[in-house]
Amino acid sequence: MIDEEEAVKRLLSYRDALRRLSDLAEESGSRMDVHEIVNAVLGDEPESDREMVALVKAAFKSSAKPMALHEMARGILAIKKWREVWV
Repeated sequence: MIDEEEAVKRLLSYRDALRRLSDLAEESGSRMDVHEIVNAVLGDEPESDREMVALVKAAFKSSAKPMALHEMARGILAIKKWREVWV
């Protein structure tokens, strides 16, 4: 279980990631590159590397339907967290 401080930190991270991704979507129209999406979600964090982009591409390809921006952001942040815990 996470404490209140960690919960607030994660919520703010998600909010900021979604805002950056929304800004990218507005600027790019309907064409966004996966690397750009990952960079937008992660912001200035150094995790946007080849492996992260490959994991996100695989997740996007396995989705049965197009993903909404909030689903993309939540998924990328989940992959980032998975890597922090297991890699």
